[in-house]
Amino acid sequence: MLPRYNIAACPVDPVARQGWFDLASRLAVMADGYCLAPGKALPHVTLCQFRAPDDKVACAVVQNFLGRSLILVPNGFYLNPGANEHRGKFWLGHSVGRDPLLMATQKAVYDQLSAHVADVFTRAGDDYFPHFTMARIAVPAINLSADFFDHPLINQKIECHIMLGHSDENGQFLSVVAEA
Repeated sequence: MLPRYNIAACPVDPVARQGWFDLASRLAVMADGYCLAPGKALPHVTLCQFRAPDDKVACAVVQNFLGRSLILVPNGFYLNPGANEHRGKFWLGHSVGRDPLLMATQKAVYDQLSAHVADVFTRAGDDYFPHFTMARIAVPAINLSADFFDHPLINQKIECHIMLGHSDENGQFLSVVAEA
């Protein structure tokens, strides 16, 4: 099977990144195969996940997008049930506003990848759900204090740069392959 990649908008500000790491650390005991953590899985908003033969090919296909800046606004928490191989699990994170520039960029990335690689896993248009995932958990009933949901990241403008990264089958952004 070919390696899996993720082209994503990644927060530039280390304080914002640490904010997601701190929140996710509170979910770590419930996590099932996905949990943000420094050096393990990086905060990001996926534009598209795909497979390519190697880093060189993956970079060449998305080169025109790398390094672009997007301002994203997390607008609330989500808890979504998993489907297919994730059935019985739940995804928890921050949803992100569907800013016109974000949506146009995601569609352009999707179109570029669809024309040049066989396996693109992210949908486009109305089916695209921009979000920062914090963890995949096995139980929908979680006991978190109110301060978890009243977090300074919500409704804040977060500067992100488009980066290419290695991904796993759960969609974690494991490491940066290219930034620009």
